[in-house]
Amino acid sequence: MNGGTSSQPCGPAAPEIDSCITPRGSATYTVDGLAAITPTVCCSVAFGASEFSTRLPSAIAAGFIVAGTFLIGQRLARRSVGVAAAIVCAVLPRIDYLGAETRSYAFSTAIAVWLTVLLLRLVARRATSRRWWAGYALGMAAGTYVFLYLGLLVLVHAAYLLSSRRFAPLRRPWLQAAALAVVLSLPIAWFGYRERSQIAFLQHRNYVSVVNILVFQWLGNGFLAVAAWTLVLVAVVGAILGWRRWR
Repeated sequence: MNGGTSSQPCGPAAPEIDSCITPRGSATYTVDGLAAITPTVCCSVAFGASEFSTRLPSAIAAGFIVAGTFLIGQRLARRSVGVAAAIVCAVLPRIDYLGAETRSYAFSTAIAVWLTVLLLRLVARRATSRRWWAGYALGMAAGTYVFLYLGLLVLVHAAYLLSSRRFAPLRRPWLQAAALAVVLSLPIAWFGYRERSQIAFLQHRNYVSVVNILVFQWLGNGFLAVAAWTLVLVAVVGAILGWRRWR
């Protein structure tokens, strides 16, 4: 990041903010000369660049993640499942980490969760209104601007809509909305591709490993990983058996 002259140092509380507050007090920082506004920067301007102000937006976003997870569980199964899913989500080490750091991952995760809530609501209502699906498309595109790879969420939603013949009437409006989201996301995809050299060094680091993916990415330690993946396996088997009967 390439911020201008800073009127005060950011310190360790906000490592991604090169210039927390510009000389004019603007809630912007720049990336290669392009002005950007983030919740973290806005909160820093309003309350000062302290640990509290820089981490508060992510903590709020984490709350939205948990709330949305409850609604997804309730929609797909029943209220008790939603409560259990929200509790598990709240205590996941990765979610706790997202809620404490100053980057944008908590916001992109919250967007992904609530886009899924919206999709489930549209499916439940058999919605065909272009207005609602346009809103879905705009949300998906906005999420992609927050985190580029969030655009892959369309594949998850596509798999859900293909999971049952009951969803067949909604596949066409969803496909149109997904296409609109892709078109709207093309500028950030192009910009990301153009700037790919900025993170090219990551390919030389040993981040992609079985241990990092299955243990540290979400769960933090081996004991929790074994317990969690066992429960996931049981849930997948149960979901497949239930899906066969439901379908």
